[in-house]
Amino acid sequence: MRRLRTTDLSSLCSLIASTAQGSPELRVLHRAHCILLANQTPGCYGVARFFGESPRTVERWVRNFNTGGAAALREHHSGGRRRRVEATQLSGLAQDLARSPRSHGYAATRWTGVLLARHLEAAYCLRLGVRQCQRLLRSLRAPGGN
Repeated sequence: MRRLRTTDLSSLCSLIASTAQGSPELRVLHRAHCILLANQTPGCYGVARFFGESPRTVERWVRNFNTGGAAALREHHSGGRRRRVEATQLSGLAQDLARSPRSHGYAATRWTGVLLARHLEAAYCLRLGVRQCQRLLRSLRAPGGN
């Protein structure tokens, strides 16, 4: 009997990759499949190429599984800088920005990055740069923010 083959491997790989992004459980299952396949013929590099992953990532999954078992395949904090403004402060800040700067005792009529930096330091004991404050204004969609 002839071996059956799929004619459209690229769409199958895309389907697997998009499904693996769906939930944490599916990502763990995808990692487990990659580890299983890496133990077969293609190895980590073949599996990584096939699924569009980094070979280093597949190697890390195999190593983590060998040292920590299935629990090591679960998501963990991937690093990066933590937020300087906490969620509770962010909600309070959104309320502050909903009101005019004059209601907070400032002479300005609209919020700017410089003014927000000064307000954060006075009201929340937070020091942020002007550029970060401008981003914060934009993300909170403050009236008059630039």
